[in-house]
Amino acid sequence: MTVTASYISGGVTRSASRSVTIVNVAATLSGIAVTGPSSVNEGATGSYVATGTWSDGSTSNVTSLATWSTTLGRSAAGC
Repeated sequence: MTVTASYISGGVTRSASRSVTIVNVAATLSGIAVTGPSSVNEGATGSYVATGTWSDGSTSNVTSLATWSTTLGRSAAGC
């Protein structure tokens, strides 16, 4: 990024610029994967894990941060 300062005096503009590198930028979520069983017996629960992939290439467990839902309107409480 560039920071520029300008000053006008007597109809003459003076300015100076400086390039600035932003460091320690927080990683952003770039992807998410869900692992767990692909089938669950009726009346049973399944255990699922959400893993986030971040813009810096790292991964972390985001299971407790995820919002869980099902397509059949059944409870996702077993997650």
